[in-house]
Amino acid sequence: MNGTKASCGQFPFIVSLQSPDERKNQCGGTLISANHVLTANHCLLSGINSRIVVAGILNCVDFDKGYQTSRIKSIFTPGPFSNEKWINDIAILLTEEKFIKTRFIQFLPYELCQVSIGDEVLIAGWGTSNEGKPKILQWANAEINEYEICGSDKPKMNKDALLCVRGNVKISSSRQDDSGSPGLYEGKIFGVVSMGIPSPEYGAYYSKLSYYHNWIVRTLNTCSIGQRFLANIVHFYLLILFL
Repeated sequence: MNGTKASCGQFPFIVSLQSPDERKNQCGGTLISANHVLTANHCLLSGINSRIVVAGILNCVDFDKGYQTSRIKSIFTPGPFSNEKWINDIAILLTEEKFIKTRFIQFLPYELCQVSIGDEVLIAGWGTSNEGKPKILQWANAEINEYEICGSDKPKMNKDALLCVRGNVKISSSRQDDSGSPGLYEGKIFGVVSMGIPSPEYGAYYSKLSYYHNWIVRTLNTCSIGQRFLANIVHFYLLILFL
């Protein structure tokens, strides 16, 4: 990303998706509730057991004190990911464990966020920099650009589902391993990193959350109803057991 090193507690809702067997950032994500993570679909193509969620860290290798982890219980997507059209590159993860709020672990609930060309935004992640793969979370100021600025060579890409985001300093843009990390506008998430061109001056494409808004709301509501239903069953069973 070639950004500025984040400070402790600056982005307490950003998480790292890692291999269960190696302390190495593979993708980013956002804690939108105690057990829901918003990220990119292509980060989970290897399956539900290929990643764990690590929260409460700045350093993605030498974990900070008080970090929490969870395996992934379920993956929800709006449809199959298409490498040709680059569509449906968004996922909501249901974690096995609920994350507990601390000074360094917070949630950023999903809200509809509309952005326009020229809007100043903020990007963050553990993506590759000119010096290699950083251990410390980085951030940078960026801007929403015309779709063509990000330089895609995929003519069938769905332009309605993507946003071109480029750092204000041209070397500062989302890159490899930033996938799934959030783009922020006025304290809300407007997108997640989807793909980029290797040269950072082109910027990167973000999956546009407003395009998937109805699916996101429907998915979160369904998860909430399912969890309440399960809790009611357990409560009913305990009542019968002790009557």
